[in-house]
Amino acid sequence: MKKSHTLIFLSLFLMILIGTSIYLARRPKEETPVESNEEKITLSRHDREDVVKMILENQSDTLVFERKEDQWIINNDSTIVLDVSSVKDLEYSFSNMDSEQIVEENPNDLDKYGLQNPQSTATVILKDGTEKVFYLGNQTPAKNTYYLMVQGDPKVYTVWMNHGQHFSSSLEDFRDRSLPNIDIQQISHFKLERKEKPTIEIVLNEEEGEGKAYGVGIWDIIQPYQQVRTVSTEDFMKELEKLPVFQVEDFIEDQPENLEKYGLTEPSIELQMKDMEDTEVHLLFGKEYNDNYIYFKVADRPNIYGMKKSTMDSLFTIEPFTIVDKFAYIVNIDLVDQIQIETQDKSYFIELKRKVDKAEKEEEEDKVITTYFVNNKEIEEKSFKDFYQSLIGIIAEAENKETLKYNPEIKITYQLNTEPKEVMVDYVPYNRDFYAVFREGTSEFLASKGQVMKVLEKIEELLQAE
Repeated sequence: MKKSHTLIFLSLFLMILIGTSIYLARRPKEETPVESNEEKITLSRHDREDVVKMILENQSDTLVFERKEDQWIINNDSTIVLDVSSVKDLEYSFSNMDSEQIVEENPNDLDKYGLQNPQSTATVILKDGTEKVFYLGNQTPAKNTYYLMVQGDPKVYTVWMNHGQHFSSSLEDFRDRSLPNIDIQQISHFKLERKEKPTIEIVLNEEEGEGKAYGVGIWDIIQPYQQVRTVSTEDFMKELEKLPVFQVEDFIEDQPENLEKYGLTEPSIELQMKDMEDTEVHLLFGKEYNDNYIYFKVADRPNIYGMKKSTMDSLFTIEPFTIVDKFAYIVNIDLVDQIQIETQDKSYFIELKRKVDKAEKEEEEDKVITTYFVNNKEIEEKSFKDFYQSLIGIIAEAENKETLKYNPEIKITYQLNTEPKEVMVDYVPYNRDFYAVFREGTSEFLASKGQVMKVLEKIEELLQAE
């Protein structure tokens, strides 16, 4: 190695050595614990059920928890719903707290620990009157513990961060953000009221029917239509699945004196839902705020909350026609005895004649044999059922917003072997392309003329077939 290179190397080594010595001499000294953490020091130990009162005081707020009839009430306000697990965590800190170490026996400077003006004073009172007070300081440099003192004891301790977090919690940390939510698969009642939009109300169909096993006819829509209509299970479930799991995002006011400023004297939306387990949701929504938030409240609570408006968009956009079963009239063929179809120039009389073949063996069932007739002509079963599918397959394609004079061009009357014994479905011209569908003298929907003409074509084919 050249002499010049050797001198450069020695100079660099000397500079590093000097720098290291200066750093070690000037770096902050770590606190030397009086006791190691090999053996923890108990600061509090008692049965959690013995706690009757807990108080957290900081520079901005005081929280007073009182146990009343096996539940905790905060600040003497029973309308504030508490998160049970968060309150139990606080109980735990008061009832089962150990110190990791004693930092200093008789400190002269409490300020460096954040204990000259503690960030929180935590007090617990037991049912025998025992009272214990803790003072919470800063987080330690290790970030996993806090400095803490006990009233009447000059020592500075460290405790695990969970105790520090519990003692420094705010009111919002203890609130229950959850709201009643129902099982949408078991919904029995749904009612949605909105300003300047029709009310939608849906109830569980209590009548038994074989279609329910296939998801057909589970619910009826009783508003806004004049007649009770069946709900489309698939479409209704799609809308329900868009609903959020309702949860509080903002706590606005607990005891409001004026609901009007939140738009809740006349809510923009009122939602009521109930499931088969009698779990209920009843929410009132008011004005928007902060661009994408909306005020709301639970109907039987005074508290005002806030949530993101975007999470509940479906409540603003859902329309009754989206979820109603759109068949003009659909009925099981086994319930039909006769059908009369009348046009302006022709009439068709359909009859389903049934006879019962008794079973020869006890374990066998009787057989019902049906014969189909159109204008007294017997029709082959497959052809007739193909026609019948087109008849009950006529669907509404829009709502009827007009009031029309009842002047039917086509009248269809069903005679049933169950209640109601007679059902009339009539078709009144609406315009060039559509009929207004009348049921029992009332029209709420439109069906294309092409669908109805196809039915008439098929019945003519039945009569002309060899």
